[in-house]
Amino acid sequence: MMAPKQPSPSKAPASGGSVGATRPSVDAPEPSVGAPTEPVEAEGPLRAFIWTPDGRVAEVDDLRALEQGYADPTTRLWIDVESASVTTLTAIAGCLDLHVLTAEDIIERNQRAKIEYIDGTMHLVLFALIYDGELVPVELDIVLGPRFLLTSHPPAWRPVDAENIRRSGVAHFLDVGTDHLLWAVVDRTVDGYFPVFDRIGDEIDELQDDVLSRPSRWVVERLFQVRRDLLTIRHTVSPETRGLRSADQPWQPTHRAGAHRLLPRCL
Repeated sequence: MMAPKQPSPSKAPASGGSVGATRPSVDAPEPSVGAPTEPVEAEGPLRAFIWTPDGRVAEVDDLRALEQGYADPTTRLWIDVESASVTTLTAIAGCLDLHVLTAEDIIERNQRAKIEYIDGTMHLVLFALIYDGELVPVELDIVLGPRFLLTSHPPAWRPVDAENIRRSGVAHFLDVGTDHLLWAVVDRTVDGYFPVFDRIGDEIDELQDDVLSRPSRWVVERLFQVRRDLLTIRHTVSPETRGLRSADQPWQPTHRAGAHRLLPRCL
């Protein structure tokens, strides 16, 4: 089953206000339906967290420092890039010695939800869900290696700002292993689904009331939009569920044991 193509993250999650789209007044004209304009995203920051055996973590923001940190075989790294350019992603892929197919998938994006194992790495494509009157699936590309975790994403979703990671600290997860950091990122992504489900449920309840109290073309359009959102959720979440459940099998002779043990717990 194919996941939806990455839409533009033109809306950020709302912190308050009414649920769903704003309802027009009784005398308001019917809204026009048009295609949203896709903004051009500027390249975001590169953040690399370099763990050393003494338990310290250094944060760097340039490729040269990243390469120097990874050259030390005793380090563990988390590399997080936001709307990275082809040049930046190509350089990172070269530094981490990623397989060419993995690098191409990350650069091209618009992938379906999946888990692939290539050359001793695990490549996950997951979707965060954001809802503020309309559903916005946000593609996350994640690559786990023996000494690194790479996360690539648009600005609408920032794993480094996840509550569980901020609370425990990057050093805590890298000290245990990159597989535990992977679990923290995936777990927070899946946990983010439930507020979206709740908001869509509230939207459905309000639409049911509107159907009886003031039926209009706007209500019909919203009903169709909610239906599309529910289908998008099904097409997005179902492949992820199958993939995460299949991750309970060891995937490489040198795999990090925690990856296949921890990921199914995210469900």
